[in-house]
Amino acid sequence: MDVGTGCGIQAIVASQRAERVLGVDVNPDAVLLAGENAGLNGVLNVEFLVSDLFENVCGIFDVVLFNTPYLLEDACGVESTAWAGGAEREVVSRFLDDAKNHLEEDGFMVLVTSDACGSECLEKMFSGGGYEFELAGSEKVFFEDLLCYRLWVRKSKKKVEPP
Repeated sequence: MDVGTGCGIQAIVASQRAERVLGVDVNPDAVLLAGENAGLNGVLNVEFLVSDLFENVCGIFDVVLFNTPYLLEDACGVESTAWAGGAEREVVSRFLDDAKNHLEEDGFMVLVTSDACGSECLEKMFSGGGYEFELAGSEKVFFEDLLCYRLWVRKSKKKVEPP
């Protein structure tokens, strides 16, 4: 699953390794464009759907991709949740709250973000939300570092009482 699919590039690339991919975006124009891009590239195993994060999504997935909104507030002057995730990272918070309901037991998520949006705070959100995580990679691009995190649901550890 590709959340916030935009033009569909992540979903299209993921389709090369997956049986089926669902791409969702809150923007109906983005969903149309993603579908056109999939068609132009001969990709048949991707479906695109208008959804505010998981709002219209049924089912569970092995992998969930999310290219998070990078900015804390609308620093670009563009009123869009594609760029600005809210002063308190509301979009990422809502995503983390619901994502575990859509992951297979051994599934994982891949989140791409920017160091400009406060990676330490995001990592606290991951831990506080019941996730284990690792920084899978980073790349310097212009004035920021793009960060790629891999997250999975923390397994509860049962206390074993002696007999």
